[in-house]
Amino acid sequence: TRRSYDETFLELFQSGHGWTGNANCSVADDTSDYIIGTQSIKVTVTNTGLCIVGSTTISSTDLTDNYMKIYFKTSDFSNLMDSSFVISISADGFVDSKDYELKNAIKENVAGDKDGKWFSVTVPYSAAIGGTANMSAITDIRVYVAGMPSGTILNINAISTIPEISAGIVSIAFDDGNNTDVKAAKYMAKYGYVGTSFVTTLYQDNPLTNGGQTLTALTVTEMQNLQKWFLWNISGHSKSHADEGTYLINMTASELTKDILENKNWLLSNGLVIGSEIFAYPGGGVTEAMKDTVKKYYKLARAFYTNAVNETIPINDYYEVRTFLVTASTVFSDITDAIDNAINNKEYLIITFHRTPDNTECAARQATGDCPKESYYEYCFDSTCATNYAVAADRYFQNVIDYLNTNNVTVLPISDVVELMPNRP
Repeated sequence: TRRSYDETFLELFQSGHGWTGNANCSVADDTSDYIIGTQSIKVTVTNTGLCIVGSTTISSTDLTDNYMKIYFKTSDFSNLMDSSFVISISADGFVDSKDYELKNAIKENVAGDKDGKWFSVTVPYSAAIGGTANMSAITDIRVYVAGMPSGTILNINAISTIPEISAGIVSIAFDDGNNTDVKAAKYMAKYGYVGTSFVTTLYQDNPLTNGGQTLTALTVTEMQNLQKWFLWNISGHSKSHADEGTYLINMTASELTKDILENKNWLLSNGLVIGSEIFAYPGGGVTEAMKDTVKKYYKLARAFYTNAVNETIPINDYYEVRTFLVTASTVFSDITDAIDNAINNKEYLIITFHRTPDNTECAARQATGDCPKESYYEYCFDSTCATNYAVAADRYFQNVIDYLNTNNVTVLPISDVVELMPNRP
């Protein structure tokens, strides 16, 4: 857990806090397990159903343009995040309320990995799941969980707020180091945008194959030119990419260290310095033990979750950074909705692509399968590819970049965003 430099605590759950549970859960002081002050509260689910904990009445507080944050631990992390875990705030005793859903803000890749560990989660305004509240005069707070098995334990140590950044920021990222990054860079340069390419060392000698098709990786010269002429981040994505499905998760600490260090040293030996302090977990797979290893060598590491909410600045967890992953099922409006949230709610959004093939590449590969190759998270580069190969007419990369420009969005490479962070590693 990491505290922000300008964090305001609304509730620390110290002696006399006054929080109680409803019929489905009990609340007790826990003076043996806490990370702030001298105690936390221990919530025990007694009946499966809606457990409401609260509420604190605070002095009228203006939470306009603030992120919400909670410090917690649980005995059953996977169930908590698969159920409903909500911070609710109100200005009128919960006649009306604004509810922040946490389950898409943090995930668990391996069952039990996060059980019994303390976490702090910062959620942006776009994580709100409905309701309204007068944000300028908040007086009540509560937490609720739904669908947890009887006997589940949830400790809460603090609820706080952090001021939003002055304007939303977007970063454009590409995984695996595909040669289509070059065309993407040239188009992004039209608006002065700089991207981040996460490259895998192994693919330089063994081109990635998918569905029987060979997908060409960037050459070292192309990477160097992306850095030199376009100022791109060329960043770590492991040496091996390891096994499909588990990726690096099953490696021992020594195997993981060897893999990521060989990848990083390979970047540095080829003069690829810009972005070399940033890492992306292959397949988004990350455990707490992996984070402990990666943080020894990198300033930031990006994961990904399906339906993840946008990031905040300060970033919630520098070694499990949220991203919007573009997949075969992503439509243009999905991306623009995430961009609009970043703009309107002053959030940080990383949009992650894989390949962005153009019409020429699609035509060359049409004999062996559709293009884009849906299983490989491809996203057409331009409208000719989309028109000729039965992809939705607005589902292409140029549209995304044009939308960012039309809406005057600040687009920065991830390394620049890291330097903006207070309390950064």
